[in-house]
Amino acid sequence: MTTDISKFQIELSRRLMFWAVVSSVTGLVLILWFESFWKGFGVQALVWGGIDGVIAALGLWFSRKRRKSISSNVDLSAPSRLKRTLLINAGLDLVYIAGGVLLISIWGRLDLAWLGHGWGIIVQAVFLFFFDLINAQCVPPGDFAPLKGVFADPKHKPFFRAGGPDAALLVHGFPGTPAEMLPLADLLNQQGWTVKGILLPGFGPQFAEIFEYGQTDWLDRVKQAFLSLKDEYDRVLLVGYSLGGALCLQAAADIEPDGLVLISPFFRLGNTVQQLIGLILRPFLPRYFRPLKTMDFNDPNLRHALQEFFPDKDINDPKTREELRSLQVPLAVVIQLIKAGRQGFLHARQVKVPTLVIQGTEDELVRPENTRRIVDRLRGKPRYLEVSGGHNSLDNHGAGWSSLETELLEFIRSIQRS
Repeated sequence: MTTDISKFQIELSRRLMFWAVVSSVTGLVLILWFESFWKGFGVQALVWGGIDGVIAALGLWFSRKRRKSISSNVDLSAPSRLKRTLLINAGLDLVYIAGGVLLISIWGRLDLAWLGHGWGIIVQAVFLFFFDLINAQCVPPGDFAPLKGVFADPKHKPFFRAGGPDAALLVHGFPGTPAEMLPLADLLNQQGWTVKGILLPGFGPQFAEIFEYGQTDWLDRVKQAFLSLKDEYDRVLLVGYSLGGALCLQAAADIEPDGLVLISPFFRLGNTVQQLIGLILRPFLPRYFRPLKTMDFNDPNLRHALQEFFPDKDINDPKTREELRSLQVPLAVVIQLIKAGRQGFLHARQVKVPTLVIQGTEDELVRPENTRRIVDRLRGKPRYLEVSGGHNSLDNHGAGWSSLETELLEFIRSIQRS
């Protein structure tokens, strides 16, 4: 999949055109109705608005023309060129700001009109500085080619295994697939449960389009799958891992399953201070990040994970490694992940059903202290267990699997007895 850079340039030109119109109209009013300082300010607003309007009009014309004539040979260097141009413009805007300050300090002391001219330049340049800087971080990458063909193995598809009159809905994590829920599916199915593993929208083979979906889409998929099971089975158990745990918390507050199992339920990234800093800096941060840019491709754990994502690629091939290092993922996806965790935490206080929560003691992604905060909010007398290991508690060869298995079997028996 290739992003449409022309579409982004059209949106960029429209934003600049809006500012140009506002600036020009404001400048015209100030020139006609005011004198001295505000007249000088208005002249700058009108002049800068006119220049911005011409630039925006040319940008719209060229972008639309390019979009109509686009061919299969997409220019993958266009996004980087656009970003570089915007950053250069941001640097020039700082020069303009300095020029406005100089104008104020020299001629502005002698004449109010020149003072207005100076402040007019500063206001326009400050706006354009933030406009160029923020939009430079929003330029989409030119290509998502490395994501083509990911999760091609059939094990990543949704699954259904018939069993008895009780059913369990299994919801995977991020950026996982139903494959990571298979050990739990085997365990429950062996105990006579019907098991269904769903694939959240934008995951698995659709991962190249994940930025088109959000936590609302993921939650709707969970609810729809649950209700389809509820119509056919005596009891329905909701089981969520990581992101799936956050979604199951939200769903359980609304649809009330017969039981809820949360394994390393995702809540938040970082602490409160880090989140506050991120909120302040978000407008200036790149909208895309490269998760594999500095990774060690010789790390066995990373190689195993990459082979799951890209089964048809040779990780030892230098060209493949370069392609993977250049892979860019939209920051919007991470924001949706954070939103899902926050909503899960907020909804936890409304969950009244019997709940089992299992957490890895060495989990660096979902920290035990955050999971305990979720448990404290649950109202259904939750059972909480910490097991050895990190985030992947579902590894049936891991140190914590035996404890997880024992606790889960006891929990589902208590559900059936009740």
